[in-house]
Amino acid sequence: MANQPRGFGDKNTADVRLHLMNSDGVEYTGSPLILHSQVLKKAKVFETKLSRCRSSDMRPFEIKVTSSYDPEKYIKCVQLMYSYDTDERFNFSNVDEVLAILPVASEMMSSDCMESCMRYLDAVRWTPEQEAKLRVWSQNADLLSSFPINVLPDLAARLGMSQSKSDCDHLKMVKESLKEMLSMTYNGGEYRNTVAQHMFDYFKSNTSPAVKDACRYVLLNQFNANVKTIKSKSDESVIRLACSNLSWLLGVIQLCDAKLFETVVKKFCEDADLRKVIADRVLQDRRSACDMLTILIDQVLKVMGNGVIITPMSFRVDFLTNWADTMVRLVESIRNYHKEFTAFQSALERGIIDVGETLPLVEQNRIYSFWKGIFTENSMNTSSLFNWWAKKLHDAIILQKII
Repeated sequence: MANQPRGFGDKNTADVRLHLMNSDGVEYTGSPLILHSQVLKKAKVFETKLSRCRSSDMRPFEIKVTSSYDPEKYIKCVQLMYSYDTDERFNFSNVDEVLAILPVASEMMSSDCMESCMRYLDAVRWTPEQEAKLRVWSQNADLLSSFPINVLPDLAARLGMSQSKSDCDHLKMVKESLKEMLSMTYNGGEYRNTVAQHMFDYFKSNTSPAVKDACRYVLLNQFNANVKTIKSKSDESVIRLACSNLSWLLGVIQLCDAKLFETVVKKFCEDADLRKVIADRVLQDRRSACDMLTILIDQVLKVMGNGVIITPMSFRVDFLTNWADTMVRLVESIRNYHKEFTAFQSALERGIIDVGETLPLVEQNRIYSFWKGIFTENSMNTSSLFNWWAKKLHDAIILQKII
């Protein structure tokens, strides 16, 4: 418990009685506070209230303040104001106490209290929970623009919220560290789950927008690097690793950031060179073929059919026609592995049907005919596609959609 600064509660010299009320209009126990106008006027809220009292000859001044904050923290904030007036240091108990006093100081509009809190926070370590509270509060209170205090740039840089040189260095370090983390997942293994969880936390917690942008930057760069490797003339083992990592990476991006996921999926689908390499080289390796089929079925067809990513009709039609031969050839490449072949063909048919359902009936007919032809050419079962189209045609006729 901090020692009371000299003058606080001194009835012989005080000229203000501060009545502290809760939101229901009930006065807190321990109120009124016996205070001094020369101290209180340094806070803008009290300065305004005192200006209304000065025309009166009544002493002491009677002031009412309504606050929803803990009255103990309100009193400590007032004590903190006294410490500036008497040059005595106010000792905070811990970070949690400062975090509780900060919103009170903001409500009072006391720059002295704010500065004292900031200097303390800048000098001590925070738990992740404390940092999250400080970040949320500072963003909600517009701290950086409302209180241009000398200590704020350092604290803002620590939070990754400023545009100073140190902040730029901080973000550069974040990008490099994230890049290193992702590189450790390239060969698969024990790090993938840990890195995926960290990435999810970065996007879903109260991480600053600048840090989230840094995460997007490294994820997009990693996506581009994997695609570039797959399209290169690297050894089969290198391409296999790139396919595996790309499949994992897309899953992480989908989990973390919907907008970035939509961007990379569209880039993947529109890359004609990538499609050609997959058809010419990747299908020769069963593991790579399985990874690519996972991407095409789970992270393209499935998300396109259920609206996870939003695409125009022309995009969906182009994808189903442009990638048809490649997807069928990938499934064919694992035909000898009966369990996988059956599972992938079933998932592929389901994905085609789901995306097909999003198209007008005439386009559905064209897609059905197109895919049936490719399935037939490769001696693949067309029963699911046939049954789907037969039902669609039946329903359309019965409902008189076409005559």
